[in-house]
Amino acid sequence: MARRPAGRGTIVLAIGGLLAGCSGGTAGPSGDPPTSHYVALNPFGGVTGFALGLSLTVSGGTVTGTGWMSGLETPVLPMTVSGTLVGDTYALSFVHSRVGSPVATFAGTRSGGNIVGVFTQCPGCTANITLTAQAVGASGSHASTLSGAVNEQQTSGAGFGGHNGLFFLHFGYSGRNYPIAELGRTGGRPAVGTHTFGPGSSWEGAVIPTYAPSQVFYEVTGGTLHVTVSTPYAFVGEAVLTAEDKATGRVLTLRGQFGAGCTTTTCQ
Repeated sequence: MARRPAGRGTIVLAIGGLLAGCSGGTAGPSGDPPTSHYVALNPFGGVTGFALGLSLTVSGGTVTGTGWMSGLETPVLPMTVSGTLVGDTYALSFVHSRVGSPVATFAGTRSGGNIVGVFTQCPGCTANITLTAQAVGASGSHASTLSGAVNEQQTSGAGFGGHNGLFFLHFGYSGRNYPIAELGRTGGRPAVGTHTFGPGSSWEGAVIPTYAPSQVFYEVTGGTLHVTVSTPYAFVGEAVLTAEDKATGRVLTLRGQFGAGCTTTTCQ
């Protein structure tokens, strides 16, 4: 059985909706086409919050990008997007970023700054959705490296949200329905800037490497969370954290880049 650190409060695990980001377009490096970002309500009503996010780049009628969905993987399912734009009409396919399996398709038309169309997850599983443009976005994923007591790398989904007066941030673990890191604090969504962990901090968290039944909860004892984007639908930055197994004194370090999406039914 996994061991949790004693003494501090339990970080709330809330899994549901999803993030989104983005808007009329984020300029890329010189010469690159801009990326536009969108969010949509959950296509099939399993939750009431935003549950689909896309970041799309169009070049010569070819569409590429990234996306994420809630409900199929914890905290979100990261996706790779490909397709076409002919006139104002999009034809998009989504596949699981990690395993390459098909997830869904979308056929829609630009309407003002948004995209309106039909989302299909399986034969007969269709829903009318509106992809609403956002000013900034996030990848819905993280790339983290553990060193010290444990050495491993993870690239998977990343989500954030609020529940019962707590803010939480989850870094997913590929192939398991449990995060590699869960971080949180009392209060609302943190502002852009650097936030510290350690004595006197409102932040707490755990790093959970290795799959069950042998995983151990390493309590976060110090480090920083540097936030570069903080909106109701996108939470982006870098984490550098130190965590300790209180039973053995073993220490590890997590370094990760994240672009988390909102995973709760109310994004704020």
